[in-house]
Order: sequence, then C-alpha cells, then structure tokens
Amino acid sequence: MALLEQDLTFSAIVGLRDPLRDRVEKVMKYCEKGNLTVRIVSGDNVETVKQAAIEAKLIDAEVANMDNVCMDAAAFRQIVGGIKEVGEHAYQPEN
Repeated sequence: MALLEQDLTFSAIVGLRDPLRDRVEKVMKYCEKGNLTVRIVSGDNVETVKQAAIEAKLIDAEVANMDNVCMDAAAFRQIVGGIKEVGEHAYQPEN
C-alpha cells in the first residue's frame, strides 16, 4: 500500500483552560473575613496567573500589574528566601 502523503509538517497551537474550582469563591470569602491577604504563586506563565486572580475576584486588572501581587514560583522563592516544607496539615476546605 503506497503512502498518499510524504514529508509533511504538522503545525498546531493548542490552548487549554483549567477553570477555577467552585469552592474558590467561598474560600476567598473566608480569607477576606479573616483579614488574610491572598497571593497566587504558580509555575504557570505569570499572565495566566493574573487572569486566574482576576477571575477569582482576588484583584482587579490594575492591581494585577503591581509588583509582588502575581508572580511565578522563582520570583516568590527569591522574595521569601526559599521554601520550607510544612507537611500535610494545610487547610483543606470541604466541597
């Protein structure tokens, strides 16, 4: 059986969206009530993090561009002087 096509190049761009979990809004209200400041740190692209923070209503678009509001993990580690593992006792909200 002969091949119909040869020496082809496939080019594509794929975009994925990871929507916020339903409980994010509830957790943010708890944080606000407790007078906690929330910052997002991610290994994702900083622009992706900014959009997630805006969607979660943590910040508005103007605040997203301020220093140390949205950052990647490398910037966070530099600011805090490294990361210390705290174990498995972090708050896990119920659905």
